[in-house]
Amino acid sequence: MISTDSPFSTLATESTNDHDFQNRVTQVLKYAQSGVVTDERRSDMRHPFPYPIRLVPVMRNTLEPIGSEVVGVGKYISPRGFDFYYNEPLPYRWAIASLQTSQHESVEVLVNLEWCRFGEHGWYVNVARFVHIV
Repeated sequence: MISTDSPFSTLATESTNDHDFQNRVTQVLKYAQSGVVTDERRSDMRHPFPYPIRLVPVMRNTLEPIGSEVVGVGKYISPRGFDFYYNEPLPYRWAIASLQTSQHESVEVLVNLEWCRFGEHGWYVNVARFVHIV
């Protein structure tokens, strides 16, 4: 049984606010499906990209791997690059990113990992700029 002191106590009973609840859920779904970023200062339109992104850290000139592959979760993508979540800061500047283009295909791109900061929900937000196709 959920305590009445719990913030989730209203979830344990039938609520007379079902209509309000449905309106709130509808607002969340509309926002998630809109694909529009508000207060946008960027020159390129970003699009939601909630897909796994494989990254292999490499030397810039030789593309020789210098670390283990990691998998981040995409946030947004634009013609210039993408941002993604990872659970710790990445100590590398260059990586080959594998981006899915269909269910069975992907493209590999050299990216410049421009910056990283602690972000939402305990994850680090990283920005990668496209350099060239590998």
